[in-house]
Amino acid sequence: AELHNGRVRVFVEDGGAGISPALQGALFEPFQRLGQENTAIQGAGIGLALCRELATLMNGSMGLVSETGVGSRFWVDLPQGVTAPKVRKRLPSLCFVGQDDETLRCLDDTLRGIVELRHGMLSECLEQVRHDTAPDVMLIDCDLLGDDLIDALSRLRRLPGGDQIPLILLCTSPRMLATLGCEFQAVLKQPLEPNELRELIHAMMQVETPNVQ
Repeated sequence: AELHNGRVRVFVEDGGAGISPALQGALFEPFQRLGQENTAIQGAGIGLALCRELATLMNGSMGLVSETGVGSRFWVDLPQGVTAPKVRKRLPSLCFVGQDDETLRCLDDTLRGIVELRHGMLSECLEQVRHDTAPDVMLIDCDLLGDDLIDALSRLRRLPGGDQIPLILLCTSPRMLATLGCEFQAVLKQPLEPNELRELIHAMMQVETPNVQ
């Protein structure tokens, strides 16, 4: 291929029998076999006609240079393409409601490149929901909230859009969460196990979050 003045010319060359100048004018006509109809050379005579038509549809052209007994060199001339800018996909966001440093380190190490990690107290996360910047998934440290957990979850679910956020509850005693009257999607035991966390987040993101660019 050659690049010249914003156009690309692609060549296909062979060392075959070549095509005489007298026949080259009919070469791109549909079903034109140039007298080879009764030979072992296969084909319907439409390939080159289609190639030229496709090149024309792409604002290009097609031609050849051929010499009998030496071979042929076909070319397709096309406008140079413009490389589309890479669009970075937005990472889904996970908000950790808590302040435990060990948990934060585990989240950062395990989910780096998988989610955009945010963290803060419940009031800060509720403000995000109120201002239409709700996370895609919320991980709540139940040990931190203690007796206020049920009230906190109820407040979250009553916010516009708050009932759509997948919730993961984190607790040292997961069995106690079975008595909660609020909906949640998963429970993890403290301290976090990285592989279990990663598998859960992958599964939830595939189901719960759209592929937004």
